[in-house]
Amino acid sequence: MLFRSIELRKAGVTNATIKVLLDKKSPSIYPTAKGLFSQAKYPELIDLLRKHIAVNPTDYKSRSLLVLALVKEEDPEEAQRELHAMDRAPSMRQVLAISNR
Repeated sequence: MLFRSIELRKAGVTNATIKVLLDKKSPSIYPTAKGLFSQAKYPELIDLLRKHIAVNPTDYKSRSLLVLALVKEEDPEEAQRELHAMDRAPSMRQVLAISNR
């Protein structure tokens, strides 16, 4: 945590923003997602990931897992759309820039 905050300060991020970023923890969905994936419950996994991504658009790990689940669910068109959405999703740098305004 300390290393991250030092790096953020070097990047010009304000202390108030760093505090918000470090204090705001989203619950980990990965244990649940892993269970759903291993049980081949792809529709439930897709629903879980879409809800999570709506709140955490920069979570590329979840987005990648969503693409994989869509492929497993044999929905290549939707997987392709999600890949394009990953290209349009805001980067962490953009999120930090907005939060510093």
